[in-house]
Amino acid sequence: MSPPPSKPAPRRAKTDKAAVEIDAQSYAAFVGDLKQKIAAARHRAGLSVNRELILLYWNIGRDILGRQEREGWGAKVIDRLAGDLGRAFPEMTGLSARNLKYMRAFAEVWPDGEFVQQVVALLPWGHNVRLLDAIKAPKERAWYARQAIEHGWSRNVLAHQIDSNLFARQGDQAKAKAMAAYGRLIDAHMLATGVLASGLLRINGAVVEGDQTAFERDALFAAFVIGLEPCERAIAEARYLQAHAMLRQELEILAQLKAVRANRRKLNGAPNVAALEQSLARL
Repeated sequence: MSPPPSKPAPRRAKTDKAAVEIDAQSYAAFVGDLKQKIAAARHRAGLSVNRELILLYWNIGRDILGRQEREGWGAKVIDRLAGDLGRAFPEMTGLSARNLKYMRAFAEVWPDGEFVQQVVALLPWGHNVRLLDAIKAPKERAWYARQAIEHGWSRNVLAHQIDSNLFARQGDQAKAKAMAAYGRLIDAHMLATGVLASGLLRINGAVVEGDQTAFERDALFAAFVIGLEPCERAIAEARYLQAHAMLRQELEILAQLKAVRANRRKLNGAPNVAALEQSLARL
């Protein structure tokens, strides 16, 4: 006898999750987040590839420079190298004689390998070539390299900043800021010493003049070591002390005047009322 047929399982309620409407704002935010992650990863990969390429160029240039110095090879060896390397690596476009000469110059102007790894290797080759062509002073060249990295300058922007002599203009602005900070430091010093040391309430003495070299050195100290904000705080504190001292003197004079007028002191020991009123007026 065959067993009775099993009952079919009850059908579950149909739930179509795909039919749930997607929130447009949430979806847009999700897509935007994914785009940022992809772009960041591609950027990091590009930086890594660029860094390895720049380090390769620097090493090639250093090796060429070293061989020429040790073995007395002339400039013609670079043309020979370009031909041999080009045949060995036909897919590489950066092994021309012109580029090999740039590599040699690149290694010559950047002898510090650590600086190359930390700074210069973060710039594209086109930026480095522009720096080689346009800037001869090492300090100025290093400054432009750092600025290009910090601000993400394109090669055209870098060229514009070099052509507009941004290095010199920034130096002038920094010096002006330093001198302003130094002036404020002098103000703070004069106020503080006037109130706390000599007890003067009005500072109208002239700043002691030193030679220009010492003045500029002190200005740089004020701006970059002490800073402008601490100078301003010192001035504010000194002015508070000054106002407090003035108020204290006013109260003392008013008390003396009150004592005189109330005959609380002997006439021969009391201050001159007119003198006290003049002192009060001057405060």
